[in-house]
Amino acid sequence: MVMPRADDATAEVHRLYRETVGPLRSTLKRLTWSQADVDDMLQDVFVAALDRPLGLVKAQSPRAWLYGIAINIASERNRRHKLRRFFGLDAVPEPVAPDSPHAALEQREAQALVQASLEALSAKKRAVLVLYELEGFSGEEIALAVGAPVKTVWTRLYHARRELNFELEKRVGKPT
Repeated sequence: MVMPRADDATAEVHRLYRETVGPLRSTLKRLTWSQADVDDMLQDVFVAALDRPLGLVKAQSPRAWLYGIAINIASERNRRHKLRRFFGLDAVPEPVAPDSPHAALEQREAQALVQASLEALSAKKRAVLVLYELEGFSGEEIALAVGAPVKTVWTRLYHARRELNFELEKRVGKPT
């Protein structure tokens, strides 16, 4: 059996970066809190991928492998953020966009509503919901990314949808 070369794996990480950087940035934003430094986490994902290039070559689904790393990094950052918030060390608020003030306000309010509703979900349910509904992953890819059986993925997705609807209804005050 011929072992893949590290150079080939590094090239594969670069290819994956070009293909996934935008969607992965969006996923990290959805998996974390509103003022999270998503670009910093994105960098950490690819640094971790470059540190383990042979893991990528051996992965059944390179995309799922990469998103699995992203989920782990987002989870670790969320734990740190909760601790910082507990001690009152929160980040400063986001700056106001220079576009139409009314449109910018509506957009920020909608984003905050969805983000707060997503944050109310457990990390496991949120990861499955974001990967399936927003990133278009298959159940099998999600199972690989989160390290759970496919049936568990579908169960988490079912409950995540219900809980997200409940959270949105609670925050908006009417059925969604």
